[in-house]
Amino acid sequence: MVLLIGVAAFAAAFPVLAVGASRARAAHDSHRAAIQFLGDGGFGRVAQRAAAGPLQRHLAAIGARLTPHGYAEAVAGRIRRSGAHRSVEQVLAAKAAGGIAGLLFGLVNASAKPGAGLFVLAVCAPLGFFAPDALLRRRAERRADAIRRSLPDALDLMAILVEAGVGLEAAVARAADDADGPLAEELTRVLHEMSLGSSRREAFAALRDRVECAELSGFVLALLQADRLGVAVGKVLRSQAGEMRTKRRLRAKEKAAKTPVKILFPLVFGIFPALLAVILGPAVIRIMQTTF
Repeated sequence: MVLLIGVAAFAAAFPVLAVGASRARAAHDSHRAAIQFLGDGGFGRVAQRAAAGPLQRHLAAIGARLTPHGYAEAVAGRIRRSGAHRSVEQVLAAKAAGGIAGLLFGLVNASAKPGAGLFVLAVCAPLGFFAPDALLRRRAERRADAIRRSLPDALDLMAILVEAGVGLEAAVARAADDADGPLAEELTRVLHEMSLGSSRREAFAALRDRVECAELSGFVLALLQADRLGVAVGKVLRSQAGEMRTKRRLRAKEKAAKTPVKILFPLVFGIFPALLAVILGPAVIRIMQTTF
């Protein structure tokens, strides 16, 4: 009898529990969407979209038709990684405008010089269409390089503060104040997300997803594992800082070793012919004068 009553009570309470779980999940999803919206400059992007003229909207529609399905999500990821304050519509409009400009330039050249104009048309139209993608990719690479260069110093500072008894959030805030450039922006955004209610794990995982930097991904992974296993954060920060300094030194040696190969072609094809012309030119002129 008691078992039947318990089963009946559970069956009666099951819909209530299911509704509560679905509402909790919906609230969590909306909370994360709000954090993503605010972190990406959502209100500014809404204002940009509202201020966009009809020409930009038409160009964005043309760019969306000329791009494959799912391209908008890829562009949004590139914009986040590059740190550019642009919207997907602006990038699509820039692609369409670049393609149209290259097409018109090629048509003008083709009407003037049919042979060379067709080649210019075949080159300039794709070049103008894909130029915004290349610029975003290059900006993301420069941003990742800047983060990679300034990360060891920030980790040293955080390790010193954590070992002195300061909390991790306060250490991150101090490192964000002392650092500059993209790393300071990303650390400030991590603190902003945690102040909005995200957990430490969620905030740092979002940081790893935003930035394409192997060193930063390794640091976030080590920090999350230390938080999960209960390892001292100060030791993790110290070891990560030493490892990144070693990688930075090896990367500098690698670039120094590549320098002679890079300057070989400018020397052979640019500087040496000019030196030979300056040094041997007067001698050749005198030999020709005396001979003839």
